Amino acid sequence: MQSKQLHKKYKKRFKDPEKALEYALDARKFEIELYWKRATYFWAFIAITFVAFLTVQANDKLGINKKGDLSVFLSCIGVLFSCAWLLVNKASKYWQENWENQVFVLEDISLGPLYKSTLKRPKEKGFIDTLYCPVEKSVSKINMAISLCVVIMWLGFLVYSLNPICFSCEINWPRLVAIITMLVLLLFLVFSTNTHLEDYHHELRVQKSIITDLTVSQKKHNGSR
Repeated sequence: MQSKQLHKKYKKRFKDPEKALEYALDARKFEIELYWKRATYFWAFIAITFVAFLTVQANDKLGINKKGDLSVFLSCIGVLFSCAWLLVNKASKYWQENWENQVFVLEDISLGPLYKSTLKRPKEKGFIDTLYCPVEKSVSKINMAISLCVVIMWLGFLVYSLNPICFSCEINWPRLVAIITMLVLLLFLVFSTNTHLEDYHHELRVQKSIITDLTVSQKKHNGSR
């Protein structure tokens, strides 16, 4: 009962619920398009870093120390980009669900429960048919799972690049600086990129344009007679 009352109060906030539904559908579609565009953007950076890491590992002309330093540096970049990709996936999913929830509430006014309803085929019979039947899986969750696997992969590359770990040896400053920089940037990504959900208090400033002097030049033209 309380939920229905909240739904009614929510719908009353809109002057034109049908127009609001149209905007919500457009925003949802836009968020889905941005979701995959961002994924392509991060895939490009991660793929370039991965190729560079494999190139360093396959280059026998590099010294052991230089190869190790470059491997650690590239692994830190890979961890940073893959973690950023995971956070962007989660943030995109948040805004996508926001607009989907808006649609779920507003569609009852004009469309009916279209987006809330699902129609599926009968259960397949036989092993071959089961292989090709659709399944109830979330595409965005699969993408987030892949990004999490990529994070774990780059962490494995980082541990591999640091081997052998020797606590009694001299400090390798390039590797230490790379790891500390990566950790600082990761903390920055996690704790300083939250969406502002509090009230906005705007300051309006309107500039005035005032004419202080108006001079009109008048020229007399003597016409020929």
